[in-house]
Amino acid sequence: MLNGLTETAPLRSVRGPSAIILAASRGAALGPLTESRPKCMVHVGGEPIINKLLQHLRTEGVRDLSIVRGWAKDKLVPPGVTLFDNDRWDSTGELASLHAAREAIRGDVLIAYGDLLVKRYIVHDLLSSAAPLTIVVDVSRQFRSAQEVDLVELSGRVPAPFEDSACTLRRVASDLPESKADGEWAGLLFTRGAGTEMMRAALAELMAKPGGERLSMGDLLNHMVERMGAEIHVVFVRGDWIDIDTFADIASERME
Repeated sequence: MLNGLTETAPLRSVRGPSAIILAASRGAALGPLTESRPKCMVHVGGEPIINKLLQHLRTEGVRDLSIVRGWAKDKLVPPGVTLFDNDRWDSTGELASLHAAREAIRGDVLIAYGDLLVKRYIVHDLLSSAAPLTIVVDVSRQFRSAQEVDLVELSGRVPAPFEDSACTLRRVASDLPESKADGEWAGLLFTRGAGTEMMRAALAELMAKPGGERLSMGDLLNHMVERMGAEIHVVFVRGDWIDIDTFADIASERME
């Protein structure tokens, strides 16, 4: 155990890409829906949110799956995954959860938020990236003003549909002005080779700082870009995903 962050199962050998799903939060805005279960276990379309993501990952060839649990962790026990615990989920941030699963950060790794509903093609396109570091950015500009979102500024112009682009991430921030915001980070990151090692190093550096355990994944991305000179490439989408945060999200969700 490290400051309340515990590992609860041995790691399996890595064959092909792996995935780490951050699912420690309760999702208090969902009220009674999460009184006795984590947000990722709320049902949408007749099944828990996290089941669809796990299905997509397995269909795309990801066999080594890890989940970081927190609130009501005994209700999150899907078969065939390695489980890590962030027992201080209510006082720490996303980096603390990722740090709990640090031994799983090796090889080619996809990191995702556990409350994501996403079309399978987005997972496929992300895993197809050959870049050391790649994120998914939604450029539909359908930012939800009622909640804090991970807005992104990019190094070049947003490409037109069906147009390739080599632009990279400049920064992630919830308070970017309209003139600077090119899109929204969709909570998906894929690392390969040197990119994985850079992310491990950045995670260690930030967790060693005072208050590091309260930082977010956006802070990690910014640190790699600003302090380590990383080029974080982008897979562009226009919708076809949502992170479930409120009753309105659940009521409006119609993905198949």
